[in-house]
Amino acid sequence: MNSITNTEKNNSKLKYSYNPEVTFDLTKEEGGKKNKGWILSEINWNESELNNLVKTTSYLPSKLKDGHKIKENVEEVYFLTLDFDKNDPALEQFKENWKATQFSWFLHTTVNHQKTISDEGESIQAIDKFRVIVPLSRTISLKELDAMKEVWIEKFPKIDKSCFDGNRYFKMNPNAITHLHNYIDLEGNVVFLNPDDDQLKTKRKNQEDQSKKREQFHLMMKLLLKMVLRGRRLERFQAKQKYSVLTAIIQREHIRIHIMHSLI
Repeated sequence: MNSITNTEKNNSKLKYSYNPEVTFDLTKEEGGKKNKGWILSEINWNESELNNLVKTTSYLPSKLKDGHKIKENVEEVYFLTLDFDKNDPALEQFKENWKATQFSWFLHTTVNHQKTISDEGESIQAIDKFRVIVPLSRTISLKELDAMKEVWIEKFPKIDKSCFDGNRYFKMNPNAITHLHNYIDLEGNVVFLNPDDDQLKTKRKNQEDQSKKREQFHLMMKLLLKMVLRGRRLERFQAKQKYSVLTAIIQREHIRIHIMHSLI
């Protein structure tokens, strides 16, 4: 995927929302009920501050109108949070597959990573469970986030689809294992993912674009054909005109010769 660099060299920011009432002691369900009081904040995009964020703060990737955590109040989205809890892909497999990406991202494990007992006391399978924060080079709307959903599900069929809700929060993990992948351009800028990249368009969108291009091509061909036919008709008309003039000249000369013969 192509990317766009941040304009602020080596000082990239990550905006997010948090709620001081959503503490680690709360279950996921209890934290989800904290619908009001979400505050917009930001950190520098560096390993130290990212580590501190995911280990001490339950976050969500959006700005919420009046701090109210309902979908209708999502005003803008700052980053993707890809949530993997089915061991597909596995953590090391993901890191290997994404090590050459030309945009930056930050991975952290969740509270139930490789646990047999969940944070809510349930028996679970010990598998890789992690999230990947992918910062965007510009803010996007909830509608744009929803449009991207199909693309990411195609890439990762077992991804947690609720991570594209825009108003979903992600619980902190004090014991998180983390990994930062920074992609730096030739000028030293940290590169964030460009949400306008063609590869983030859905197949349906690409098909629509291709269909429009085909329609435009056919229209151009029709216009070109009309121009050619019009040119041919013009040529025929001009040929007829020349023929008529030539015929008139011949007839005139024939009459003149006839008159001359009559006089002799």
